[in-house]
Amino acid sequence: MVNGKESAELPALILKLKARDFIDDSSRFNMLANYVGEYSKSLFEKQDRAENLVSTVLYELISYAVGIAEEQSVVNISFGRNEDDMSFVIASEVKKSSVPKLQELKRSLQNNKAESLYIKLLQSKEYGFSLEGDFGLYMVVNDYNANIDLNYDSAANKFEIRVSVSIKEI
Repeated sequence: MVNGKESAELPALILKLKARDFIDDSSRFNMLANYVGEYSKSLFEKQDRAENLVSTVLYELISYAVGIAEEQSVVNISFGRNEDDMSFVIASEVKKSSVPKLQELKRSLQNNKAESLYIKLLQSKEYGFSLEGDFGLYMVVNDYNANIDLNYDSAANKFEIRVSVSIKEI
């Protein structure tokens, strides 16, 4: 389900990858994001623009998720589309030390502060980029009018981030 609507199509791609593989070789963020972008572009009329959007959104999601995931956990990634939207889902176990950051991101998304935080971070001279940084997710909201839904299950110590982007953004 994307934006309250049943998806007319199944996900184009479902992957289960070890977080440790990305931590050991950070070039895999870009490699995987570009692969999924290129693989999925045939689902769209404007293929080059779609490839760029899919690659960018997925790169930012993977970067954030791996930054907060337990190193030995599996990161579940899926991408698909229906008539109106693209859907990205990423889920894994979360490091205990990253739970407060995850909860703060959820609060800022719920309070519709992502766009203003993105502008503030762009203008900040003190903000440092890190693997756990949320800057890229704020950029996705700002640049692609993305809807991000973040869930954290404290009993299972797992998180799930769902991003939907309108096909109109291509």
